[in-house]
Amino acid sequence: MKKMSLALLLSGCLVFTGPALAGDAAAGEALIEDCAMCHGDDGWGDEDYPPIAGLAEADFVQAMKGYQDGTLDNKEMKKQVKGLSEDDIANLAAYYATLEKAPEE
Repeated sequence: MKKMSLALLLSGCLVFTGPALAGDAAAGEALIEDCAMCHGDDGWGDEDYPPIAGLAEADFVQAMKGYQDGTLDNKEMKKQVKGLSEDDIANLAAYYATLEKAPEE
């Protein structure tokens, strides 16, 4: 009985976390205009903005949700993510995960 309960619990967790990471990279690419203004078309950022290219989808999603709910504090980012849906965030995460990371200096 314990094994079955654990399996049900784990499968339930996957149901709730799965869609947040099931983004569409092509749909995300269509949304990058605002991101690219600061992070660049390649997502590599610069001395003022961190790189987001090659970022793991889960990390990207966590950061964007943090800006939305106020656990991360950055005035510019709060404005940028305010109107993004969960699907938008997942799609952007999928897109940026496909990009090559910036070369290390």
